Amino acid sequence: MGKIRYAYDTPSSGKVEPDPRAGSPINQGGSDQSPEVRECLGNSGGGPGKSQVEQEARQEDRRFYVYYLRRPDKSDPFEPEKGQPFYVGKGSNCRYKEHRKEALVLLHKPGPKPIRIKIIYKLWKQGLDFQEDIIFNNLTENEAFEIEIKTIELYGRIDLATGCLANMTNGGEGSSGIIITDEWRKNLSEAHKGLIFTNEHKENLRQSSLGRKLSPEAIEKMRASLIGRNLSEDHKKKIRDSSGGWHHSEKTKQNLREMNLGENNYWYGKKICPEVLERRSEGIKKAWARRKEEGWKPKTGRVCPEETKEKIRKSLKGRKGNPCSEETKEKLRQILKGRAKTEEHKKNLSISARKRHANKIKE
Repeated sequence: MGKIRYAYDTPSSGKVEPDPRAGSPINQGGSDQSPEVRECLGNSGGGPGKSQVEQEARQEDRRFYVYYLRRPDKSDPFEPEKGQPFYVGKGSNCRYKEHRKEALVLLHKPGPKPIRIKIIYKLWKQGLDFQEDIIFNNLTENEAFEIEIKTIELYGRIDLATGCLANMTNGGEGSSGIIITDEWRKNLSEAHKGLIFTNEHKENLRQSSLGRKLSPEAIEKMRASLIGRNLSEDHKKKIRDSSGGWHHSEKTKQNLREMNLGENNYWYGKKICPEVLERRSEGIKKAWARRKEEGWKPKTGRVCPEETKEKIRKSLKGRKGNPCSEETKEKLRQILKGRAKTEEHKKNLSISARKRHANKIKE
């Protein structure tokens, strides 16, 4: 894959400056840009002069940069010794690396692809590779947006037949720090109500998510965001209402069963460490204690229809179950040892024993 080159590298030295995440102040205005590019971009990259405005700007978040994706098969019209840019973007941290990852993920997946991805595939088929080129560094977000907009205006867009860039917008519409208002949420909700996906669309969505794995860092962030989260009663009611009457098709049930059989099961051949079991036990105990405090009582008197009973009987018929180990049996004996049964409990056990005996006689 190609080498990442920063705009402030010097060809003679061949040295690469530190990653832009380090906030290196080496390039404050894109000094190695051609006169045409500098004239178009003006003072956006370097910011204002030594004034009160500059002092205030220095206190802002200066972790952003502007980058090009360059193609080696064509020359930059303003800097002929360099490859032609086919995409310009604004980012922070490792944003410039995401295009290569996205191209690799979409490589063998069907469906339409963005213009920049098509250009990357075209270069790869020719045995070439694109180059990530950071041209301005150590910027505020507004400065980065301004440079992005002016650069897209300078080079033009492919979709509008005005230039060589694969950008689908005029720039400046980044989502970092965005605030979604209630009105916006309402409009999105109304726009998606009654939306029906075609089978082709569903298949494309399924294919796009195949093989996608979350990194351990992402999983940890998701887990941390859910700790201590309390749902409102209104939220709980909406979840109950939305899930009421939901039934999987027989084909889906079969697929779910096959996904969890044998080696396909995530827990196949794995052992849960004692610390995890202890945490689970403590969590269950706390949950039951909270229910008792809230006055929760189990549902009684629930009547299952005959059809459901018949399904349960068929599923349990001839089933021997999983034999318990001697250690587990001993634990169960110790737990039940000396436990006094109430009269109601004894009565229920007697009734269930008579029913089992009657069923055996019928069979």
